[in-house]
Amino acid sequence: MKKKLHRFMMKLERHVLAPSYPLWLGGIAFIDNFIFLIPIAAVLLTSVASAPKRWFNLAFWTTLGNALGAILFALVIEQYGLYLVDHFAPKLVHTHEWTRAASWVSEYGVWALFVVCALPISEHVVIILAVLARIAVTEIAFAIFAGKLIKFFLLSWLASHAPRLLMKVKWIQKDVEEVQSGIKPKR
Repeated sequence: MKKKLHRFMMKLERHVLAPSYPLWLGGIAFIDNFIFLIPIAAVLLTSVASAPKRWFNLAFWTTLGNALGAILFALVIEQYGLYLVDHFAPKLVHTHEWTRAASWVSEYGVWALFVVCALPISEHVVIILAVLARIAVTEIAFAIFAGKLIKFFLLSWLASHAPRLLMKVKWIQKDVEEVQSGIKPKR
């Protein structure tokens, strides 16, 4: 499944110069909240590295799509609670990640969610715990959007303005070279 997804993403990224590409990226960023397989930050980085002048547009649609998807994820958790978590990830509540995230949410509340959403790590467990802690959905939505705004705009800006720095990261370099080899120049 991961190999097929990777091939699909590489094919899609070959169209990074197409006018509709940022919308597609936003849609994929939305879906990422429910299938957990898409490294959306890596996709954004390789997209911006392939089309640096589009960094703002790509960051905007990625932020919007991913934040809306995360907010919908929070609303689904609010509706179904631990039942849904137990059904799809029965061992999750017994992991170190769950315990650590529970401690963060208990101590820092919605600020823990904001910080996690701003970092290039998965925020699903913290979203679940914020909802279960009965933090207002409006606060959760604001924290998600603000954190992702910082994360995706910073990553995009770096990919656009400091590509040499990012190209030192091996997986980014490999993905960018693979994507760039498939881009046809615009005439």
